[in-house]
Amino acid sequence: MAKAKFLGDPGLASKLHDYAVLYDRLKMLVDGDRVICPESLFHSLETIDLKLAKAAQSVVSNLSYGLSLRSPWEVARFQAYRAAREFLKLPREEAPEWQDAFEDDPHEPVDNRTVHLGKGRALATIAWQTDSSPPTPVKYMNDRKAANGKFSWPDLPVRIRVQKDGLIQCLYGSRINECSIGEAGLLWDSWQSLGAPEERLADFLKADELRNCPFIDILSTLSAALDCEKGRGPREGDALDTLIMAVVLPYCDVVATSKDMVALLIQTGLVKSYRARLYSAKPQEVQSFSDSLEPL
Repeated sequence: MAKAKFLGDPGLASKLHDYAVLYDRLKMLVDGDRVICPESLFHSLETIDLKLAKAAQSVVSNLSYGLSLRSPWEVARFQAYRAAREFLKLPREEAPEWQDAFEDDPHEPVDNRTVHLGKGRALATIAWQTDSSPPTPVKYMNDRKAANGKFSWPDLPVRIRVQKDGLIQCLYGSRINECSIGEAGLLWDSWQSLGAPEERLADFLKADELRNCPFIDILSTLSAALDCEKGRGPREGDALDTLIMAVVLPYCDVVATSKDMVALLIQTGLVKSYRARLYSAKPQEVQSFSDSLEPL
């Protein structure tokens, strides 16, 4: 199986031209179907500097060859469907687990995602729609400010439960029926397709099978940890950073992200639970990342 590398830190992506050895090594491994470097909507959302957007997209496109992770809510939806089958004691679905995170098979050869022009490969891309003044996550910031200074690390287990309650409420509401729309409506449709009793759906919304889905688990744990960190004020960037990790951590063997997020993933134990190797954009860690590719 190809090993997934998620280059999620825009600082690293924008500096790849300074690390030609690393880029060339990754490109060779991708072209040889040894590793995959999927892109995601977060790459474009976090690239707000118009001067860097074209270069960043070129790096990401050249390494991903169009292989992209699903949106956060799609990942949560697929995981919830699997959790529903587990809750109902139904046989595991035959569909491969990669479908939870990717629309296309990440194991297929790069040639299947490209057009051949002479001796080279080409991939059609659409320029990223960058916004130099992205919307401020007002509610997120208000929640962080309300919690700031009120909790400490011993409060973490309780805060995780609170965050899971809130996230499930946000996704599905408190009551799902045939009139539900959005994610709640899609969960209702999936529940009906499984032939499950309607009265058990309310129990599923409270069940460990749903609450322990990787997306819900990671996002809630990171949000709770940010509530409990002393001396660290809320940051708007945390809203995207926690979502990014909730999407990529279960499916990528290597994740490049900010040094703050690396520290938080280690401190919460999530890195052990999901067994990803973490690297920040520090020069020494970029070198360590490059060195780790040598045996591949």
